[in-house]
Amino acid sequence: MISESQEKYLQGTLDKARSLLQLGRYDLALQDLEEVYPWRPAAVGPLYAEALMQRGKQCEEKGDRSKALADYQRASGMPITLPLKTQLQEAISRVEDGQRASPLRIAEYDLPPQFTFQKPAVDQAVLKQPAVLYKDTNDQSAPIAQLKLGDQVKLGGTRKKGKDQWVEITLPDGRKGYLPGTSQVFRTIKVKLIQGDTNVLAEPSINSAIKFKVATNEKFYILDSSDGWVKIRTRNGNEGYLDGRVSVKKLAAVSKEIARRNMVGGALWCIGGGLVTCVSYSAASSSGGTYLITWGAILFGAIQFMQGLSQYREASDG
Repeated sequence: MISESQEKYLQGTLDKARSLLQLGRYDLALQDLEEVYPWRPAAVGPLYAEALMQRGKQCEEKGDRSKALADYQRASGMPITLPLKTQLQEAISRVEDGQRASPLRIAEYDLPPQFTFQKPAVDQAVLKQPAVLYKDTNDQSAPIAQLKLGDQVKLGGTRKKGKDQWVEITLPDGRKGYLPGTSQVFRTIKVKLIQGDTNVLAEPSINSAIKFKVATNEKFYILDSSDGWVKIRTRNGNEGYLDGRVSVKKLAAVSKEIARRNMVGGALWCIGGGLVTCVSYSAASSSGGTYLITWGAILFGAIQFMQGLSQYREASDG
């Protein structure tokens, strides 16, 4: 039994949690619900689960899938209604499948679990449906291009205008514009094959004809992922499907500009280290004493320069 004062305190805490939920302050609301839940599990369970689900959606939108999954799984274990249970099961499946929920619906998808790579590249994407590219963040502005399914674009920043979100897009020919946030795209991933030569099929089926082969260490792009198959495009434009059980390694997405900066930075470190060494040696030669050889700066600069050169070559050959 709980006293009347405890009952009033619990009710006040529960009312406060409801107000926080309406304001979208899910972390604070959950703190209050955690305090009330042990005393009223049946009554508070659905509200607690709803708060966890909403916080999970926030985590998904921020790209934190592990926290989102933890909230969804925790909520699904509570005494809740069947419709809410169904929603949570769908959310768990969505996160486990790597389909990130986003207000922009721009999915940073995962490949089948057999693939071995760290995370997707950040700026190249393929359209999953036709879309109009506008000059400004307004569907009344001049259309720049009518994009087709499969067109490749470069993603820029996002802008919010009123309740709508827009994504800056750069086309391969250099033209820029904006896509509505409701557009469906998948980010592409540049990888290389880290197993033996592998057949690429014309269709995502084991009964499909072999279209071509990719060789060990050959680099190509992942364009899509579905039902254990991945669609790829080689650097010469050939497209086909790979079984999701092959092993690939994700390659760093570094632009030529970043590569140039690394080369220049490395060169400056080398030159600076060399100058300090020369000045120190000259002073020691004329007046006696010891001189300083700045091996650290020289080696660091040389390594950074070589990394930049490698990155530039990687960016150059697409």
